[in-house]
Amino acid sequence: MAKTIAPKFAALTFLARLRRNVKGNTLVIVAFAIMPLLAMVGSGLDMSRAYVARDRLQQACDAGSLAARRLLAGPTLTSDVETEARNYFNFNFPSGAFDTTPFTPVVTVPAVGTVRITATTAIPTTVMKIFGFNTLPLSITCAATQDFVARTSCSSSTCRDR
Repeated sequence: MAKTIAPKFAALTFLARLRRNVKGNTLVIVAFAIMPLLAMVGSGLDMSRAYVARDRLQQACDAGSLAARRLLAGPTLTSDVETEARNYFNFNFPSGAFDTTPFTPVVTVPAVGTVRITATTAIPTTVMKIFGFNTLPLSITCAATQDFVARTSCSSSTCRDR
């Protein structure tokens, strides 16, 4: 019976000594904190890359929809309008920019006088791959509409009596 108590007592003594000894505590704290710190820094880096890519993608979408709307003459999408939209889009956001997955913007005319472009892609992560996040999805939609503007104020050419 003395043989079984001695190892348990030795383990308790070791744990008690370890608990009282404060030397090297910083190393233990840093060792436990390194993974959450890496996750925070990595997600910040990857999310900032995704936000920049999404912003550029939105700018390309806006340019493409405005260029296509300028050419749109009827209620339906023509090949010239679609080509113009894709040319402007691809000029502002070339395929593979920011290491995004290949995609093709979808150009539609949902209503008379409106051009809509939708694009969906993904951007690979750098640090967050360690935590199982290989890509971040990016999706944008934009539309350009031509409408009439009703002017309700006077200018020097329309209100001469003032």
